[in-house]
Amino acid sequence: MSSVPVYLRSLLAVLLLVFLIISAPPGLVALFSLFRELSTAITTGAPHYGEALFFLLAAGHVGCLAASMSACFRLLNAPGNHWSLKGPMLLLATSMLWLVLLLLIPLSAYLETAGWQTSGVAVASLLLHAVGAASAHLMASACCLLGAQQAAMNNMNTKLAENDSALATRNQVLQDEIFVREEAERAFRKSYQRYRTLVQTAGSPIIAIDAAFRIQEWNTAAEQLFGFTREQVMGAQYIERCVPRAFQKQTQWKIRQVLETGVKVEHMENEMLGGDGAVKVIYWSISCVSGEPDNSVIIVGQDITSIRETQDKLHYLAHYDALTGAANRRLFEDRCTQAIRQMQRTSGSLCLLALDIDHFKQINDTLGHDVGDRLLQTIFTRMQENLRQEDTVARLGGDEFAILLTNVRSRKGCERVARTLLEAITHPISLPGREIVVTTSIGMTIAPDDGNTYQALLKNADMALYQSKESGRNTISFFNEHMQQRLMTRLTMEQSLREAVAEKRFELLYQPQFELNTFELIGVESLLRWRTPDGTLATPDMFLEAAEGSGLLQQMSEWILRHSVAAMLELEAATGRRKTLSVNLSSRQFLAPELPEQIATVIKQTGVDPSSIYLEINEQSLVNYAERSEKQLQRLRQLGICIALDSFGSGLTSFSVLHRWPIDAIKIDRKLLDGVPEDVNQSALLETLCAVSRQMDKIVMIEGIETEAQLIFLRRLGIHNAQGHLFAEPLAMETLLHKLRTTSWLHPERFARQIGLPLDN
Repeated sequence: MSSVPVYLRSLLAVLLLVFLIISAPPGLVALFSLFRELSTAITTGAPHYGEALFFLLAAGHVGCLAASMSACFRLLNAPGNHWSLKGPMLLLATSMLWLVLLLLIPLSAYLETAGWQTSGVAVASLLLHAVGAASAHLMASACCLLGAQQAAMNNMNTKLAENDSALATRNQVLQDEIFVREEAERAFRKSYQRYRTLVQTAGSPIIAIDAAFRIQEWNTAAEQLFGFTREQVMGAQYIERCVPRAFQKQTQWKIRQVLETGVKVEHMENEMLGGDGAVKVIYWSISCVSGEPDNSVIIVGQDITSIRETQDKLHYLAHYDALTGAANRRLFEDRCTQAIRQMQRTSGSLCLLALDIDHFKQINDTLGHDVGDRLLQTIFTRMQENLRQEDTVARLGGDEFAILLTNVRSRKGCERVARTLLEAITHPISLPGREIVVTTSIGMTIAPDDGNTYQALLKNADMALYQSKESGRNTISFFNEHMQQRLMTRLTMEQSLREAVAEKRFELLYQPQFELNTFELIGVESLLRWRTPDGTLATPDMFLEAAEGSGLLQQMSEWILRHSVAAMLELEAATGRRKTLSVNLSSRQFLAPELPEQIATVIKQTGVDPSSIYLEINEQSLVNYAERSEKQLQRLRQLGICIALDSFGSGLTSFSVLHRWPIDAIKIDRKLLDGVPEDVNQSALLETLCAVSRQMDKIVMIEGIETEAQLIFLRRLGIHNAQGHLFAEPLAMETLLHKLRTTSWLHPERFARQIGLPLDN
């Protein structure tokens, strides 16, 4: 169906209305005449064909009017796109024919009045039949067309309703889709803004580049790291602009790996100069952006400078000595192990040196630890300067160093290196306010002649070092098998000492001490003895070093103090007079921090008079460890303990020791009695020492008197206290007490008469 414009529909409606207005009055008149004629015919009983025909025409006219009115309303109400022109036009044509027919009726009446009745009727009938047939045909066509048009319009309305519903549904779907898209768009914008904020505020540099390495994204952290703003680098070549030359090829290869091989992420680490001028260590993660046709790459960096510095520091501390920079024991062992493996593959040789600074503890104690530290640093530097680059110097602890010489050719070559080191170390060392000279002792071992493991070689070098120290220091010694035997003997002794301490197989003997004027027993010296597994008694000089090395010395010291004091109290109880007790202490025993506490405990538990206890220490303990000795002496003097200087006159005897240190008594070394009184010089020396000591108000004790001539000489010198085999050998306390109770071998008068000496009253 064609669509009819609004103006045409309006025109047709107007024509139909005009027709209705024109045709309505004649139709009404004809209808009235019809009723009149019908009434006359019924009354007279005579048929009147003209009236019957007019009746039919009037009825058709009424029907035409009704159809025209309906068409008019349809024209006015029908939608423009569903309206057809054919139906209304047929209705209009039919109405016009009926109008012509109505005009013919008056004409027929006129003819009948004029005498043309038969002819008028015939003509009118013919016209009526023609017009009726045409009208009938037109009416039928119009009705068919109107019916079809109505059905089509109804169907169209139904489809239109269905289409409207479908369109409404579709429209709702579209609106929902638009809403979803708008929400997705808002979420995307929000997410993008978050992403931008996250990237820009991230503490790590984040860089996006394309396949040509052009920078597409550059956050604030990257600006701070590289020193370039976003505007300066956008679109620039990342490799050329930002990567140090040494790492450009590696960076380019890593990025290519991600772009071309499908590797999800690559990592690399490099150093770079930051925008602040500091060297940075950056750990980069390189990953490809999935779903993008241009193959973009995201590079995220992490500043690990502090982590690497900490790791390097930890690695350094784990492998190097913090003070000197020398390799530590762990690194030295590793390098020795590698050198031994290399030696075994090439059938070569290597040399291991153990080096110890002579009297370093004395320097450390007298000059201070700061000076000692500088001394160690200087010695390490001198060793480094006189060794090859492939050689390794390690500090194993304290003043103990070890040196690894690789690829050595002969024993003589190793000896030349060692002597060069000795000479370099002995050069004067300048320190603040002074210059000092130190010496060192070196022990050496050759591999594979002396061993092929690190442990064996280090042990051999230590034994050779010990031999150098025993040989007078500032010398070198090579390892030999006899040293191994000595070491095994020492280890066996240490094990035996441990068993002796556990099983209490130590004994104390007491050397009596006399007053030479009256020959009265004034005290005893406590002497330690070890009952060895073979039953013999060993003196301290045979096991003291092993005891110090095994860590048993302090346990032994406490046992000696406790039992010696108990024995002295027993002696006082037996004689009824006050006695003194002398106890020998080695340097290590004397300097032990716990010694004052041990003595204080013994004094408290036994109730002994502290002034009756004399601790005998040697001169070297005071000289070699001056600072520590001074502090220790102060603590001991606070307890009331007396201090005796043992073996005075031997070694580096100096009267300044008597003046500086709080010494109560001196004990003249037995070596000074050799040749007395026959040797005039020796006698003069002994006389001088005794005179000076008395002048300094020190108690003098002579040890080692073995002859009557020595005794007579000492009495003439005015010596009051003495001990020696002339009077009595060291005895167990039980034996000494038994002799005191049962014999008079120590009676002064009898002893004086035996040797022909007068007694002082």
